[in-house]
Amino acid sequence: MPSFTGFAQDEEALVRQAYTEAVLCIQNGVKGYKAGGNTYEADLEKYFGSTSATQKKKIKGVIKAMNMATDAGTYNFQRVKGGSGFFGKNYGVVAKGRVYGVGRQALVWEGDDGTKGKYRDLLLKNCTTAPDPITVFDSFFGLQMRNMDSENMVASLLHEISHHAANTADETFASIELYGWPGIKMAVLYGVADNNAENYGFFLAGLRNFN
Repeated sequence: MPSFTGFAQDEEALVRQAYTEAVLCIQNGVKGYKAGGNTYEADLEKYFGSTSATQKKKIKGVIKAMNMATDAGTYNFQRVKGGSGFFGKNYGVVAKGRVYGVGRQALVWEGDDGTKGKYRDLLLKNCTTAPDPITVFDSFFGLQMRNMDSENMVASLLHEISHHAANTADETFASIELYGWPGIKMAVLYGVADNNAENYGFFLAGLRNFN
C-alpha cells in the first residue's frame, strides 16, 4: 500500500483516489492485451499510431511491468509546496536499463550496470527497501481526476508509474516536451510513442473497459 508524507487530509484523499483508479486502469490494460480484438486495437492505434508486432510486444511488456510494480511495490508519495508538476524518481533497480521478455516468459531485467535477473525478483527485493518518492506539487491539485481532453490526475500518475516500472522516457522533439494531447500526437508522428510515458498514461486512462 502507498504511504503519504506532508499531505493535507483532503489532498491525500485525492491522491489515494487517483492511485486506486490508476491501478484499475493498469489491470484493465492487462485484460485488454489478453482479450485483443478490434476495440483494443482501435484504442492502441489512437494513442500509439500504427504499430508493428514488435511495438505491440513492447507496449504489452510495459503494461505488464506496470501491473507487476503496482502489485508488488510500496509507493511513497511526498508533498512539496510550490512548484508545478508530478515528479517521480525511478526505483534504483529500474532507473537505467531495460525490461525484456513478453508473452508466456517472465520479464527479465538487464541493467546498464550489468545487473540481470527476473524482473519480479529484482522488483520485490528493491521494494522491501525504501523506494524513491513520487513527489506531488501544487499544480497536481488543479487537475481534474480523469478528463481525457487534457492533463488529469489519473493519467499523470500512470505516466509516473510507467517511469518506475519500465523506464519509459519523457520524450522531446526539437526541445519540445511531448506532454498532453499535442505531445501524444507528436510522439506518434515522430515514432517515439512506444517509449513516451505520456502516451502510456493517456492510453491506460482512456482505454475502454475490458471487464
